[in-house]
Amino acid sequence: MEASRSQTNIESNSEIEGKGMANGFRICTLIFRRLAALAFPKVERKARESIACDHFLDALDDPELALKIRERQPSDLDSALRIALQLEVWTADTARLKEATK
Repeated sequence: MEASRSQTNIESNSEIEGKGMANGFRICTLIFRRLAALAFPKVERKARESIACDHFLDALDDPELALKIRERQPSDLDSALRIALQLEVWTADTARLKEATK
């Protein structure tokens, strides 16, 4: 019962908007890791990480960002988080520099 409820929570939490700040990314990874552990308690940790990573990327609500992260083939949820944070910083810097040169 708990596992199916947690699985539903993973799917509903996929609606979290991922365009937020670094804190939002970190919170999302914590949520998805916890929900994956609850939904799939008998699944090997590496497989749960992969499931949580997929749901984290889907929750970003930014297909371009999710694709860029997937192209870098993160090995786990922490790797996906690091990549997302780095891309977010680069995107913000690029936008700032474009604005400064106008």
